[in-house]
Amino acid sequence: MQAVPILVKRVLANILGAQFAANPVDICDAWRVGHLHRLQASACAQWIRLLAVAGRTGASAVLLVLDGDNLGKLCPVEVARALRKSAQVNGAGGGFSVGVVFAMQEMESWFIADAQALSLRSNTQPLRGVKPLTAIPDNPEHGPRDAKGWLSHNMPNGYKPTIHQAEFARLLNIQRVRSQNLRSFQRFEHAVQQLYAAVVSGPHIATP
Repeated sequence: MQAVPILVKRVLANILGAQFAANPVDICDAWRVGHLHRLQASACAQWIRLLAVAGRTGASAVLLVLDGDNLGKLCPVEVARALRKSAQVNGAGGGFSVGVVFAMQEMESWFIADAQALSLRSNTQPLRGVKPLTAIPDNPEHGPRDAKGWLSHNMPNGYKPTIHQAEFARLLNIQRVRSQNLRSFQRFEHAVQQLYAAVVSGPHIATP
């Protein structure tokens, strides 16, 4: 809940630089939405309810970020489009913008892409990064299957999302992760850019 707004701000600052500084947008606290099956149950009733709440708060854009580890054989693009269509039926793209992103396998896969450097950049105690000389997977999106578990196994004091996610989001080298061509991170960056453009200059969008 803390990490996603941090990543959104850092991506915008990294990509847009002075443009974002000159035209900042308010990025609200994230909400915990539960697993995909909860959002899709009863004709996406929970997803529609959350969109309605966001609308009542005056949100100009909604970004839904989900871990892809429980998709099974489902295609993330198709599921994201189905959630987008449900949102459109309920006003997305008209009165406000919406974007849907799946992190493959989990958001922690993005952290693993920069895991060795994270331990060097962190100056807090106990050590927040992975153990020295840990072998980093070539493509964290394809493995390990349990990204949270991999971090916990390879960090000296274990990994706890409520403690480490926000710090890792602050320390993550955006350009390093981008250079590894992680498709879900590229999608995250693109969706953030699209929503920012829609908020600043319009028109509203629904993506993908």
